[in-house]
Amino acid sequence: MRKISLLITVFTLVSTPVFAQIAPKPGFAYETKKQYVSDPNIIYGQLPNGLRYAIQKWDKPEKSVSLRLRIAVGAANEEKSEQDLTHFLEHMAFNGSKNFPEGKLIPLLEKEGLKFGADTNASTTFSDTTYRLDLPKSTQLDLGLNIFSDIADKLTLSQGAIDREKGIIEAEERGKHSPMKDLINYETSKVYDGMKIKDAIADVDLNIIRNATKAQIEKIYKNYYTPDRAFLVVVGDVDIEKTKAMIAQKFGGWSGKNTLAEPDLGKVKPRPNDVDTYVDAQLPNKIEILKLRNFKEVEDNFENSVKGTNQGIAISIINERLGKIAIRNPTLYTFASLSRARDKKTNLDVLSINILIPDNKSHVAAIKTVENEIRKALEFGFTEAEIQEKIDDLKLSTTRALDAEKSRFNSSIAATILSDFSNYDVTQNAAADKEIMLKIIPLINEKVAKDEFIKLWGNDAPQFFVTQNAKVENVENIIKSAWEDAGKLKLAAPENEIRKKWEYNNFGNKPVTFTKKIENDFGASYYKLSNNVNFIFKKHSEQKGKIFINVSFGDGIFVFPKGQKDLSAIADLTLISGGLGKYDIIDLGKLNSGKFVSTGFHSEEDTFALSGNTTKEDFLLQMQNITAYFTDPAWRPQMYDKVMSMADMLFDMQRMTSNSVYGRYINSIISPDDPRYRVRNKEDFLALKLDDAKKYVDEARKNGPVEVLIVGDVDEEIALDYVKQTFGQLPKFKDKQEQYLSERERKMLRERKIVNLDHDGAKDDALLVFNIPTTSFKDGKEARMINVLAQMLKIELTDKIREKLAGDYSPSSSDYSSSYQNDFGFIRISVSPKPEEIDKMQNAVEEIIKQFAKGDIPQSLFSRAIDPYLENLSKEKSYTRYYLGVLEQTTFKPQWLDIERSREMMYRKMNLSDIKAVAKKYLDVNKMQIIRVLPKEKSN
Repeated sequence: MRKISLLITVFTLVSTPVFAQIAPKPGFAYETKKQYVSDPNIIYGQLPNGLRYAIQKWDKPEKSVSLRLRIAVGAANEEKSEQDLTHFLEHMAFNGSKNFPEGKLIPLLEKEGLKFGADTNASTTFSDTTYRLDLPKSTQLDLGLNIFSDIADKLTLSQGAIDREKGIIEAEERGKHSPMKDLINYETSKVYDGMKIKDAIADVDLNIIRNATKAQIEKIYKNYYTPDRAFLVVVGDVDIEKTKAMIAQKFGGWSGKNTLAEPDLGKVKPRPNDVDTYVDAQLPNKIEILKLRNFKEVEDNFENSVKGTNQGIAISIINERLGKIAIRNPTLYTFASLSRARDKKTNLDVLSINILIPDNKSHVAAIKTVENEIRKALEFGFTEAEIQEKIDDLKLSTTRALDAEKSRFNSSIAATILSDFSNYDVTQNAAADKEIMLKIIPLINEKVAKDEFIKLWGNDAPQFFVTQNAKVENVENIIKSAWEDAGKLKLAAPENEIRKKWEYNNFGNKPVTFTKKIENDFGASYYKLSNNVNFIFKKHSEQKGKIFINVSFGDGIFVFPKGQKDLSAIADLTLISGGLGKYDIIDLGKLNSGKFVSTGFHSEEDTFALSGNTTKEDFLLQMQNITAYFTDPAWRPQMYDKVMSMADMLFDMQRMTSNSVYGRYINSIISPDDPRYRVRNKEDFLALKLDDAKKYVDEARKNGPVEVLIVGDVDEEIALDYVKQTFGQLPKFKDKQEQYLSERERKMLRERKIVNLDHDGAKDDALLVFNIPTTSFKDGKEARMINVLAQMLKIELTDKIREKLAGDYSPSSSDYSSSYQNDFGFIRISVSPKPEEIDKMQNAVEEIIKQFAKGDIPQSLFSRAIDPYLENLSKEKSYTRYYLGVLEQTTFKPQWLDIERSREMMYRKMNLSDIKAVAKKYLDVNKMQIIRVLPKEKSN
């Protein structure tokens, strides 16, 4: 009977089409969803032609404005013969319009202080096309609205411009190819067979792009770029009424109306107990357990919000249980997580469990473990302690949202308003969200969470998708049998674990004396405590209620023996996850639930660093957490074992793409005689020992020197008191860092060398990199000129390699000038050409380098590079992250403050003659390395 029922269900799904609501519903969500309170700071409006808009006055960043224009058209609206043409049209928005001729818009925006990509961009998804402008000055609102108005109905769409853009789109598509993308294509074709989403995810038919005509693009433009499908967002330091008038004046004449039927999305075809498999040596071993359903609309009311919250809590608890197993017994699996994705626009409601397994012998153990955990939840539900932890986390998230709301930037607010409109949701403020959540929380309990998870999981059998890096015979039956056998096991109810008591709250009670000085121009206080702990404090309230902590100690990667630099990776991956002496990472998660505490660790070139961010309420607990990790890290070997169990996967994946191969070899190419940078193989990695990483980091912990940096919205007296209670109680540390003079020497290859490498990935994936030696940072003067030179090269590469030759979608140029290693720096140019065009692109890039070296650089190019940077200089000191970056380690390197003091003046005084001088000095084609990475079959 059950099999017949399922067949009937599948037949019904196939025979009844479902149409997507891609075009927005009339009006605004708050007009019909009266149970929600629309944020009163957002002013909504609609023009007579149907264009809807939202305006919010906001002053972060100061005197700036963010614009978004959403058109309700995407891949869902395309016929097969039009695949990716909505994306093509998005590209054409920057290629000529009535008021912005082809080739003029991007240079104009750069002159106005915007970087293409960072401040101005666009994207096309399954259901919409969105244009974005983040303008540094609110006085540029008129310009931004003019650009969007032209995009709306004034694009020229010349056939010449369309033809020139074809190669760029082809290059963009080429950049997406990889073994992982091949996997996604295959899995989608199997799992979502017959659905519209399958065609949207599949690789683009490049013949459609190559043969695209003006008539095809114009058809999409005329049919879908209509005011009733559009939504405009303006967030910034603007006058509301004047902005309304500007929108009416610039968009009021836009005509047209949507008359097209919504696209047929298709229906899912569940295949209970079926197992699909995919084999690729470069991919990790993974099992996916899937339950596929069609999207079912539920009324957006309080009762369903309570149900949804309990479902979310059930999923979160199950993931915590699965994660606990991965941490405490990584031989079963290295990662497992349950998730749910509901999307009306794709007609999908997918419940999935992703399991990453260490090898091809772990399928049975992983499947049985996960099945048992799911069934425990279905049979026994959740413990009181687990539910309470999640309630604590919900309370924290609502408080966090209230604080975060005051510190949001224009861009994030605009993105939220846009997303909510697209999903027909009401954008509330954090206070309204909190009010609803406080009503929901009393209705969260073990019984409801269990009942809602039972409904969510349902009685339908799952299907499976298995990815293998080596074929396992009969894996389909292995998976089915493992799931069936697991279901026969008798289970015990989970124990109600009691949350442990926090014991790292007393590091001593000795008196702490200190000296203090103030760096007035940075507004920073410098303390030296009696045990030689250095403390830097900067009060900064950009992010309301947030406090950031960074503890630098010891001498970093320099302490590791030559040839064992990778011990830093072992330390970075295991110190935090290994937990503390008294608690493992699971215990810590429970102890910190409902608290804003986050601790991290990383190794830098000449220091180790513990970091955290918190709120005023949890500031002391965060300081205690960091101090506990500083004094008593457990270095549990399970975490090291977990890292090592992934070695096969990590090294196999290094041949997956041109970029991964390049990343493995580049350091050995530019420093061929330095054993620290030789190419590592899997055996080298497996030879790294946890005890060795522990030895060097522990030595740094015990002896120092130590610097505690605190930047945030807190009073200095409180910060000083908490530092005295924690780091001030520790034994005396060394006062200064070691010099490590020999480690600071790193010789760069300064002769022309061409290196040919190959990869095992996509056949059209190629990479061409030029490494041009420069110099270290020193006093910053020359390094800053090199920085501008690299940006100018990037613009020139975009103009010539992308726009004229269509050789790469996004050619890049970056620079690095070391502050740690003497005479070490480079400009790095990267292009991803067609494999068959790699010689052509190499010649083209070399010509650009030679052109710059000769001083053949126009003033306009300098302006396009420097203007966005100068625009940002005046605003960066309003950001907390600026002070975190500038003040770190300045106890040990006080000269960095003087270098920073000179930065703005240096950039403002810089001129084209300066750039030409460094170009002539360093852009020498006879001293650079050229790295060419091609698919293995084409590398010869």
